Amino acid sequence: MVQGSCLGPLLFLIYINDVTQIFKSNATPKLYADDLKLYATLTCNNDEIAFRQNLEMLSNWSKTWQLPISINKYQHLTIGRSKTTTAEIAFSLENTVLPAPTLINDLGILIDSGLTFSAHIDKITSKAYQRSY
Repeated sequence: MVQGSCLGPLLFLIYINDVTQIFKSNATPKLYADDLKLYATLTCNNDEIAFRQNLEMLSNWSKTWQLPISINKYQHLTIGRSKTTTAEIAFSLENTVLPAPTLINDLGILIDSGLTFSAHIDKITSKAYQRSY
């Protein structure tokens, strides 16, 4: 398929359409273009184990369909007021531990683990000050 064609994006979506159906019910997948986000509420160790199994299923799916995963683009963020910090929960994909930053840029919005959006507001005001000069 020629890059930039009209059929390319449609055929790609058909190709990856089943990826959202491979996960267990405790995880919610979201697709945006060629990005996949996987959400889950983790309240106990069994939830963490199930989430790790979902990551394993994603890895198996990518091997089956010969669609490699860009591991360097994956990371995880723990959101909430849990006593367990993000660094204490480690997830891996294809034997690579996923980084656990406290701040993630998601579609141009900076999201932190407390959902305060203060870093995002600081970024916007900083850009506004720069442009005003």
